[in-house]
Amino acid sequence: MFHGKVLDMHKFLISLLGLFNALYLTYLSLNTSAVCLAGQRCSDVISSSYASLGPFPLSVFGIAFFLTLLVFSKPSLQSDRLEGFRFILLCLGAIASFLLMIIQFFVIHSFCLFCTFSSVITFLLLGLSWESRVKNLDEAKSAISNLRLHVLTFIIFSIIFGFYFGIHSFFQHYTVTPKKVIAATFSSKSISISELDALSGIEFLNLKYSLHKLREQTFYNELLKKDSSSLKLSRRDYFSAFIRHQLEISHMPTRYRIQAMNGNPQKLRELLATTQKSPTSNYYLQSRYEDLLSKIQSLHNASFVLPDDSIISIQKNPHHSIYVGNPNANIQVTVFSDFKCSHCAHFHEKLDKILLKNLDLINVNFRHFPHAGSLSESIAKASICADQQDKFLAYADYIYSNQPNISMTNFLSPLNDLDINPSSFNRCFHSSDVHSSIQEDLKEANRLNLNSTPIMILNGHIGKIDLLNSEIRKARSRR
Repeated sequence: MFHGKVLDMHKFLISLLGLFNALYLTYLSLNTSAVCLAGQRCSDVISSSYASLGPFPLSVFGIAFFLTLLVFSKPSLQSDRLEGFRFILLCLGAIASFLLMIIQFFVIHSFCLFCTFSSVITFLLLGLSWESRVKNLDEAKSAISNLRLHVLTFIIFSIIFGFYFGIHSFFQHYTVTPKKVIAATFSSKSISISELDALSGIEFLNLKYSLHKLREQTFYNELLKKDSSSLKLSRRDYFSAFIRHQLEISHMPTRYRIQAMNGNPQKLRELLATTQKSPTSNYYLQSRYEDLLSKIQSLHNASFVLPDDSIISIQKNPHHSIYVGNPNANIQVTVFSDFKCSHCAHFHEKLDKILLKNLDLINVNFRHFPHAGSLSESIAKASICADQQDKFLAYADYIYSNQPNISMTNFLSPLNDLDINPSSFNRCFHSSDVHSSIQEDLKEANRLNLNSTPIMILNGHIGKIDLLNSEIRKARSRR
């Protein structure tokens, strides 16, 4: 009797665990914005075409399955006939679980911790049901049966913990690739969405960054809407009070005073008339706005936590890299340019002035994208050799400022004026290493799908001179 009660308790608890697991899987299936606790690989399985039967996710059937087992585990319903039905149901569940595991690993090529856990629970319940069917209740064997039951309990928990740590160890050493979602086909070849994204290069990442910034701004707009509403102010009066005028958003007496006005514009104007106005420069107003966002997040215990997955990763040139500035600076810039590109000449003139004034704040990596012909490539090679003698900027300044007149006959003419050692320069210019350096930059430009110059990448995102100036002003203000 004791043996049966303990066994029934185990069935009940494990069935309850399976029910909770199925409920969570159903929540993930029906709520597309939910993020699986086990990571993206779990979402790949749940969102696949194999995870539903008609309009229903498979986890709904899992709820019905474990709920039925839970009901049948009640002591008042115990009978040989129901135990036989339970055993048949578990056999069918075990077969379905086995097939779904095969699909998960060998068709979808991914791994869902919770789906696999559901299968483990099903097989455990099948084992317990088998134990109930074959048990012998003779008193002579009861002691052995009780011992076997305790051993089984130990094995169950060992499997659960071993399963968890095994999976944890597995993902530390292996990467499971999810099933490709086909976006296009031609001839006998198919192209997945991820492959198209990779082929799109920098443009796709720039679009992702725009989407990320849109989401971030939408969050801030909702936060501003909530805060202005709590103060009973229109958005216009809210910005006038805390940006155009120097009222402190986090000063509680000021907030209480504004709330007491009940949105009366006349009383607000009287208050603002006694308050100092902010400078009208765009930079100062932008700084006030950013400070406002920071403080209302603290006030409302809010934060935008969505990670930015649009960072442009630039691979370092293994042969030669041209850097100017502070290697430890917070502002990291990469520029792809062509010495014969007229837009690059205008861009370089602006960047050069900024760089020379802020060598302590920024670090610029100059990369070559000579797509205007052999002269462009020859000048690029010369600039690398000039850089080896710390004369890159001086040589680049000369080439860009005289760009219309530069030809194959005179692109080396500034070497004497720049005090460049001719023998060292010639060895460099004719070496295979400098050619490999140019090819490596071209390879990286092609990987990023660049099709024009100049391209400036500022801290992992496409940027412009105005944005660079803004980042420098922020860096200066933090000092």
